[in-house]
Amino acid sequence: MCRAARDRLRSRQTGLGEADVTSGRDDRTPTVPIRRPSTTRVARITAGTAGLREEKSRTRPHGRSGHRVARRQHGALRGLLAALVGATLAAWSVLSAQFVSETPRPERPTAMPAAPSSIVLDARSFAPGGCIAFPSGPASRGTVLVDAGHGGPDPGSLGTTLDGRTVAEKELTLPVALAVASRLRTAGFTAVLSRSTDELGSTTEPDDLQNGSLTTAASQKDLVGRVRCANIARTDALVSVHFNSFDDPSGRGSETLYDVDRPLAPRSRALAQSLQTNIRAGLAALGEPSPDRGVIDDSSGGETGGGDLVLLGPGAPGSKDEPSAMPGVLVEPLFLTNPGDLTAVATPRGVDVLAGAISSGVEDYLDEERR
Repeated sequence: MCRAARDRLRSRQTGLGEADVTSGRDDRTPTVPIRRPSTTRVARITAGTAGLREEKSRTRPHGRSGHRVARRQHGALRGLLAALVGATLAAWSVLSAQFVSETPRPERPTAMPAAPSSIVLDARSFAPGGCIAFPSGPASRGTVLVDAGHGGPDPGSLGTTLDGRTVAEKELTLPVALAVASRLRTAGFTAVLSRSTDELGSTTEPDDLQNGSLTTAASQKDLVGRVRCANIARTDALVSVHFNSFDDPSGRGSETLYDVDRPLAPRSRALAQSLQTNIRAGLAALGEPSPDRGVIDDSSGGETGGGDLVLLGPGAPGSKDEPSAMPGVLVEPLFLTNPGDLTAVATPRGVDVLAGAISSGVEDYLDEERR
């Protein structure tokens, strides 16, 4: 995740207005304070996924273009997208059998078990393909939000493979998130996706874009929407998938971030450590052992004024944005700007290995939590 992207992920810590950003080599560098739009706190559902609302062809009265659309047409589109995403998750389950490491692993089903249809959690508040739950069945082992970083007009960092192919961060976070959701669902968890297509999960309006890029305010609104999705679903864990970047293409390493400034910090750290351990083991099995950059505070790195990540933080003092109500982490398995590392993971096998490592890290943490 590049410096500018990390800055947009930061929550406001100081006074209003723009702040000067000093240059730095590592992407954990000075943040730009941003105004956080207030949102309405959402009432919690009563009983996990059992209380989630089925798709009822309801939708927001305005589409992405800002033009009014028929509720019935928009609802049908969301239903179709949910069905397509379900098929995509099933396809990842089949593909994963073809791109596994030579290391022996327990056999996994090549198709998802029968389960209730996908559930659109709030059709009025999220864009088509945004905030969708995929229940594993009535005996779910838990619920996990898998957040694919960036999306739509926000590409994230850019990297180049050894053969010259350019890969945007959003193009890699989405397939990894889909594959993680597929594995978790097969393992008996309800998987919730903040976005399931190339677009953002939150709605966007024409004034959310400036010169084709997402504005700072719109980015903030999108991040708050991802937190709200996790809270609506009452997830047991939040995992946001990103990739790192660096000025020097030789930069390498895996790191997992969590917020130390909240009551959930010990649990978030335990989740972060489980993911960090499993991700590094997975990359080693892929033949790309990654230096350990550690489990770190999300506001570390010498920022001007500091600042917690919106997805993980409790919110700045006085903020009306609701914080995430579950342990959460942001994983950065490797540097997108390292051509060798990117070449290894930007393949079906690389995606499958990363997804297996992330899902195993979540499973290990939740199993330990229940002991």
